[in-house]
Order: sequence, then C-alpha cells, then structure tokens
Amino acid sequence: MAGLWGADSGVSDAVCFPQHPGTVNGANNSEMRFLTARNTGTGVCSSALQNNSASPRLTHVAAEATGSGNTNSAVFNANNSSPTMTAVTATASGVTLANNGVWNQGSSSPTILGRAS
Repeated sequence: MAGLWGADSGVSDAVCFPQHPGTVNGANNSEMRFLTARNTGTGVCSSALQNNSASPRLTHVAAEATGSGNTNSAVFNANNSSPTMTAVTATASGVTLANNGVWNQGSSSPTILGRAS
C-alpha cells in the first residue's frame, strides 16, 4: 500500500486542466491522510481530489475547489471509483454553473464515514 500524508499544515495547490484532473489523483491500494488539497484553477473545471477508476482511503482530508471556470468539485469520483472517505471536508465554491463537494459519475459509490472535527 502506498500512502500520502501531511502534517495537517501543508497545502497542495495546482491549476485545473479541462478534463477534471485533480490536484491530487487517487490510486488503488493507497491512502491519503492528514492532507489538504486545493485547486483554484481557471480552466473549465477545478477538482482538488480526483479518483478515476480508483478506490483509495481518504482519512482526515480537506479538499477545496474554488476555481473560476464552469464547475468546481472538491472530490470527483469517476468510472467505478469507490473511495472510503473518513472525516473528509469537501468544499467547492466560486462558480455559477456547479459547485460539488463530492461528485460521483460513472457508477462511482464512495463510502462516507465519520465527520471532520
């Protein structure tokens, strides 16, 4: 299992490209914990965390998408992704078309447990 974690003080920032690539992209058999991911892109979309045919564990993660394009998704799950999300804060704001905390597409079904404190 691979892991990606922070000390709850670092923030990853990136600019979105057109097809919902995330600032952080999930992978099978991996875990993200104590991490803040942010996307403030100016493209068509902004996604902080993207899972594309991937089902990682997300634990104590904050995802923020605040781009100025058409769609912001804090967590974007696509193509049968089934992440386990525990104590995750997902925030999207800034556009008029769609702001999604968690957007599931293509038979994706996350398991959401607990709450962020």
